Amino acid sequence: MMPAVAVMPPTIVPLRNHQPGGPKTKLDTNTYIELRTETPYAKLFFSVDGPKPNPFQTKIGGKEVTHKYVGPFTLKPGRRELMAIAVSRDGLHESRVNSKTFIVEEATESNHGNFDDFWLAAPLNSRSSSHLDIDSVDLSKLNDYNLMKDYNSSPANDVKSKVREAWTKPNSGSKIDGPINPVNYNGTQLNFFGVPAQLGSNPALSQVSSTGVGFSAYGTSSHDFNATYGPYNPNTGYFTEQMLKKLESGGKVEAGDVTSHTVHEQRLAIEYPDVASKSDTSPGNGQWKEQLDYMYISLIEHAKEAADFRHEIGQPKMGQVISATLEEDKDVYHFLVTFSKEDKLNETVPKLTLHPSTPKKAERKLSSKLSSIKPNVKPKDEIDEEMVLAKQGTVKPWAGFDAEADAEALRKAMKGLGTDEDTIIQVMGTRCNQQRQDIVLKYKSIFGKSLMADLASELSGNLCNAVLALCQPLIEYDAQQLRKAIKGLGTDEDVLVEIFSTRTNNEIKGIVHTYKTLFGRDLENDIVSDTSGNFKKMLVALAQGSRDEALTVNRTRAREDAEELYKAGEEKWGTDESRFNVILASRSAAQLRAVFDEYSKVSKKDIEDAIKSEMSGDLRRIMLAIVRSVRSTPGYFAKQLHKAMKGAGTDDHTLIRIIVSRSEVDMVQIKTEFQKYYKQHLSEYVRDDTSGDYRKLLLILLGEIVELKPKYVAVGDSAGSIDNEAALPVETSPEVLVEDTPQNPDTPQTLDTPQTLDTPQALDTPQILETAHTLDTPQTLDTPQALDTPQILETAHTLDTPQTLDTPQTLDIPQNLDTPQKPTSLHNIEPDYWDEPETKHEGTVKDYKDFNPTGDAEVLRKAMKGLGTDEKAITSVYGRRSAAQRRVIVDTYKTMFGKDLLKELKGELGGSLRLLVWALTVSRFEFDAAELRKAMKGLGTKESVLVEILCTRTNQEIAAISQVYESTFGRKLEDDIASETSGHFRRLLVSLVQGNRDESTRVDMDKARADAKDLYEAGEKSWGTDECRFNVILVSRSPAHLRAVFTEYSKLSKKNILKAIRSEMSGDLHTGMSTIVKCVQNKTGYFAERLYDSMKGLGTDDDTLIRVVVSRCEVDMLEIKTQFARKYGKGGLGKWIMDDTSGDYRDLLLMLVGEK
Repeated sequence: MMPAVAVMPPTIVPLRNHQPGGPKTKLDTNTYIELRTETPYAKLFFSVDGPKPNPFQTKIGGKEVTHKYVGPFTLKPGRRELMAIAVSRDGLHESRVNSKTFIVEEATESNHGNFDDFWLAAPLNSRSSSHLDIDSVDLSKLNDYNLMKDYNSSPANDVKSKVREAWTKPNSGSKIDGPINPVNYNGTQLNFFGVPAQLGSNPALSQVSSTGVGFSAYGTSSHDFNATYGPYNPNTGYFTEQMLKKLESGGKVEAGDVTSHTVHEQRLAIEYPDVASKSDTSPGNGQWKEQLDYMYISLIEHAKEAADFRHEIGQPKMGQVISATLEEDKDVYHFLVTFSKEDKLNETVPKLTLHPSTPKKAERKLSSKLSSIKPNVKPKDEIDEEMVLAKQGTVKPWAGFDAEADAEALRKAMKGLGTDEDTIIQVMGTRCNQQRQDIVLKYKSIFGKSLMADLASELSGNLCNAVLALCQPLIEYDAQQLRKAIKGLGTDEDVLVEIFSTRTNNEIKGIVHTYKTLFGRDLENDIVSDTSGNFKKMLVALAQGSRDEALTVNRTRAREDAEELYKAGEEKWGTDESRFNVILASRSAAQLRAVFDEYSKVSKKDIEDAIKSEMSGDLRRIMLAIVRSVRSTPGYFAKQLHKAMKGAGTDDHTLIRIIVSRSEVDMVQIKTEFQKYYKQHLSEYVRDDTSGDYRKLLLILLGEIVELKPKYVAVGDSAGSIDNEAALPVETSPEVLVEDTPQNPDTPQTLDTPQTLDTPQALDTPQILETAHTLDTPQTLDTPQALDTPQILETAHTLDTPQTLDTPQTLDIPQNLDTPQKPTSLHNIEPDYWDEPETKHEGTVKDYKDFNPTGDAEVLRKAMKGLGTDEKAITSVYGRRSAAQRRVIVDTYKTMFGKDLLKELKGELGGSLRLLVWALTVSRFEFDAAELRKAMKGLGTKESVLVEILCTRTNQEIAAISQVYESTFGRKLEDDIASETSGHFRRLLVSLVQGNRDESTRVDMDKARADAKDLYEAGEKSWGTDECRFNVILVSRSPAHLRAVFTEYSKLSKKNILKAIRSEMSGDLHTGMSTIVKCVQNKTGYFAERLYDSMKGLGTDDDTLIRVVVSRCEVDMLEIKTQFARKYGKGGLGKWIMDDTSGDYRDLLLMLVGEK
């Protein structure tokens, strides 16, 4: 709640003389109401018969209920409750609400004289601001010439006639009819009644005050008006040309029309544009000033309707304009203005939510008296809306992020003897959570190992716990923290209280889902079994994630809830905890803040004191946590951090949990609240209570400057550099800063020399000052794109149309398996960058033109009905329909006959034909998943099947296969591969199953040469072989890039890449690496080789034959047949199939390869 003591409340003054014996609250429709405040430059807002004035939400339900005061106004007939509030010019403070109730009657001839007597008599002063229009008050009689003429027609003395004459008689040198003074230059209040100040000798005349604030009504004068009132006193102002047009056109002046900015104009010497003259389009035609005026007016009008925009634009302190550009984009223009940043980013974001203060005792009595004459009508709900306050974390996305470079830096930091903790801290402490997840995924993709497992084996203690926490998504981390709190003997209620009282609905629902996924248990059931009583009920209610999260505040309902809480607690003997549960667990945070404010009016205690006196144990803790987090989430966490570190010992689990979970959310605000509560920086507490590398990591997460000396700096990072947007300036401790001598940032880097470090940035940006070390292993220069987690774009039962695969080969020029094809359009020129052209593939099975699923279903039904089976009818259908058409036949068959076609076929067919028909009936993802499962099930493992499928499928296909594998067999494919294989071969397969290969066609020759050199130095050039380096390059690089790498490798070495792999590796690892190379260079040639291997010699490997034919018949079988004929001749693929198979099985295979 904003402090109100700095702004004086407005007074509500009816502009008429008091009638002796008459009620002060009785007015007529001719009586004007004026609002005044003693606070300079304050803005006044009021409402009539509505809720409390809210400067930040003037409209409710499309109706304007809060008006900005611009000058005296009249009220319509009836009983009117007027409420007014004053707000400081910066909008940060407000006064209490002042309210009055008037009985307004229609004006009659008998009470005209009251108005005459008043405005010719006592002087009045007022001070306020005026900027916006008023639409909901009756201003029809304001400055009405006809009304003034009516007054002139009544009997009056010379004073009255002269004053009225001033409204219609023109002044010398003025374009306005009469000396109308709507505004005083020295103040901001409109003057609708006064005339220019004069220095007359008559003491009865009331003059403008020395400050120039307010208006004065003048009495008698023997001077002529033109002589007396000209030239005008500098303290008075005049209508603008815009206001004059309003007067001349209608004879009336609406309060919104006479809004003046003269004070601001005089102070800043800025010429404001004519708002009233705004049209629907700007003038253009080189009129740049008018164009800027149009943009200014448009922005002002937009701000009136857009509360979020007003809040955002009103917060920062901007400096000079740095640049301004205008760009045309289709049917719109983009206007970008860049200002220098002048505000201090570490200042606490001001809280703009305005709440009513407690009325004074006298006003409460007056309100109670007035309530007795109110009609017996249920009051309207008072609806306000809170503004969303900005939050700032101390960890932001790292500029120039490269997941692969970071993964390699971490690998080097943990490889060999000892561990480079500084490199781990530098990478894990400065990347945001999403970037850390990319690093975890990339690490497994290129090394085939779990980053968390490697970190756990290399680190220990609190540093290990903190780093592992940073490796997890926040939702998963919260779920694990809850499981840890519930599991085993006893329950850590503090963890349950903290997480459930501070997370949003979406976060809680995500935690519940993740908890079920990770542990196979229901979170709600675990809470019920480990807690009891009202504490259990509260946790279960919060675990539903159904709290109202609206920003609107219903003041009427807040008062009702406050009264219910009071009756459920303090007012009764005992406590109705269930009522507290209902309100605290379901109401929105904005609504609860209003409830707590209203509670302090109902009770003599604050809501926290009431809870402390009424409850105990875990229930009191969670309710206090809800109250404190609702009032200020950063304040709540600041207190929790202080609790974790105060006294002897440190609660490191709580310290890590809060810093890790809030470092990207609102840590800047938490640090500010901590310093406000405890008069000491949070970083100083952390520095005193922790030590070593653990302390370094926590301080970096808090945005502090820490000295680090990492041995391995990821390529693409300047040592210690953090983007200005990546971390906000927070409190710093100068004694922590230890600067290294900055090196020349312009020195070019080479593979064999250490990297030079950039000059450390200014100290106002948190950063890591790193000392350069000679790199033990040359850094790779490539920067592959960070790949998102692969998504399955098609379901297992609907994606039967094969995907077009990469690396096309032309049909009429034989390809050498060891030489990549270059685009012919380059004319043997080798630029640094080029894109591989894409060649279409062609299958032998296509969509059947006269496809009739009903007819095909009937044919299949007849073929299996009765004794015997007509296999030829089945093969005739299956051999000529595409995968998508076969899926339609399966669905149609079940619709027509109520039976599963796949089960029917299994029961009717046998041998290899049954396996082939089954493979054609299921989706290709189901088929591949089943083949992988069969290859690993039982004794022994068919490594060739794993290599073939994982090395030849695209990222999306691998992701779909993994999902189908888990849903079909209840096991994770990666886990089964890890359990059935070992060594570097396991790492290769685990990397492939991540499905993270770059699939772009862009080739960077500089990176290709660097990768070729790395492969050469990791194999032939060194003693032994660095298999990890081969794994990184062969698994993560795109096929187009790898083809360029293999070409460059042949220039460095006397061997081609296949021969090098054969000489450096053996066994399954050699098979896997060679398969990747063959698929990259010539995938159709690789499959031709697999078909040849399946049929050569005695016997036939029907599993491989079926797998290759089914998976490639709609993709690239024409190219495979061409490659087969060139390499193995003897009649081609069709002849080989005819010789090695027989019967209906042979016929169906021949149909699929386009030979029959």
